[in-house]
Amino acid sequence: MLLMIPFFAFLMGLILGYAPVRACRSDVTWGYAGLLVALGGWVLFKEITVPGLDGVIYTLVGLFVVTPSLIATLIGAGVANLRPREMC
Repeated sequence: MLLMIPFFAFLMGLILGYAPVRACRSDVTWGYAGLLVALGGWVLFKEITVPGLDGVIYTLVGLFVVTPSLIATLIGAGVANLRPREMC
């Protein structure tokens, strides 16, 4: 059950990386990637400053949600740019 969270984060990243770039809306993809980077920075800050078990929870959120989604977004955008398409 725990592996479903990174899988859906990865799938959402792939979809939000691929579909907007193919529809000539790359600003949506890069906005989403920027939000993920900001979320990752916030999670990193919180895991450093919060002691105890809460810091571990922030680490797990960073590892299982932010990282797979960011990697998949970049992969999806790269694949969308590889395929030839009409000019936007």
